[in-house]
Amino acid sequence: MLRAYLIAIGSELLYPGHDDANAIYLKNRLFEIGIPVEGISAVGDEEMPLMRVLESVAPTVRVIIMTGGLGPTEDDITKKAVARHLNRTLQYNEDVKRDLEHFFVARHRVMPDNCLRQALIPQGGKVLKNHVGTAPGIIMDDKNRLYVLLPGPPREMQPMFEEQVLPELLKRFGKPVFCRKHFRMTGIPESVLDQAAAPLYQKYADIQTTVLSRPGDIELIFTGRDEDCAGGLEVLCGEIRAKLGDFIYSEQGAPLEEEVGRLLVQRRLTLSTAESCTGGLLSKRMTDIPGSSVYFLGGVVCYSNESKIAQVGVPRDIIERHGAVSPATAAALAATVKIRFGADSALSVTGIAGPGGGTTDKPVGLVYIGVVVGERREIKKYQFFGDREMVRYQSTQAALDVLRRMLSD
Repeated sequence: MLRAYLIAIGSELLYPGHDDANAIYLKNRLFEIGIPVEGISAVGDEEMPLMRVLESVAPTVRVIIMTGGLGPTEDDITKKAVARHLNRTLQYNEDVKRDLEHFFVARHRVMPDNCLRQALIPQGGKVLKNHVGTAPGIIMDDKNRLYVLLPGPPREMQPMFEEQVLPELLKRFGKPVFCRKHFRMTGIPESVLDQAAAPLYQKYADIQTTVLSRPGDIELIFTGRDEDCAGGLEVLCGEIRAKLGDFIYSEQGAPLEEEVGRLLVQRRLTLSTAESCTGGLLSKRMTDIPGSSVYFLGGVVCYSNESKIAQVGVPRDIIERHGAVSPATAAALAATVKIRFGADSALSVTGIAGPGGGTTDKPVGLVYIGVVVGERREIKKYQFFGDREMVRYQSTQAALDVLRRMLSD
């Protein structure tokens, strides 16, 4: 089967706080054209570790894509390692040298001598022009296998892949006919979902099933590799809807905030938010969606009791009598923030995200959510588990799902 392998080169990727955004982008784009990714590796700026990865994965895949390590410094070792792996020499490319000179002249800068290292290309490699930076990409064949070397910065890598690599992949391998369905669900544990869904999808040997899960959100992806499976996929999807429809919020893989935004636009309603324990995460998720200014009017992060009173307008006696983490406070936050912004609907979240602050009566993970849509009001109580980040994410997911259900009625 046609498969790809991704290798990210750069010692910084091995340290905390440095994630490989290129791998996420590339695996999604490759999947869309029917080339699944077999694996992903990150290696430091050393030849031997990269050589070992190449020797290990080359026999099993048709496409190897590497990002990073193409710059002008001594620790940019990708081309040297690939040349060694393929038993090829590095040769100066005059066209690349000219492009480098023009790059610096156009910016009225003197080109450092070490930049000429970027003009060294493995023998037989086809140069991919870099219209943003200085390091060219390279594409080359060896033993019915395609090697693609791309620069590390995403702003350079992505346009190079889209404009020069993607057309080459489609030309060589075509775009296989395949059908896909991408369910997203919330409000159901993964174990419960699997117990319900596995007996259904296991009947279809020609349909690949992928389950992606995080607390509060589960993705169920079905993929068939040819048009003959389309009928079976539709039957399977019908069975999934019948069994799990109450928990499905998207069949196109859209995040919950996008689905909520679609429903708000459809019903011509606006939204405001009041957040305590989620610290603005709910507002962030809503505004991550392009065009959200049409329906999202704004939000307040009211972390302290005084800010709930002064900034949102919650009556002091409600907090004094019931506490900040209570159904009464959640209801008051939603009602008052709706008025404060003049919105048609409102969401509020108040709870204890932890790791400290919990009591016997109000443990860590206790969250109350208030929802108002027009004259309709709902207050929901949840007990979430996990670390602080997990509690906060699950809180926003639950809030958006309650609103989605109310908007769908």
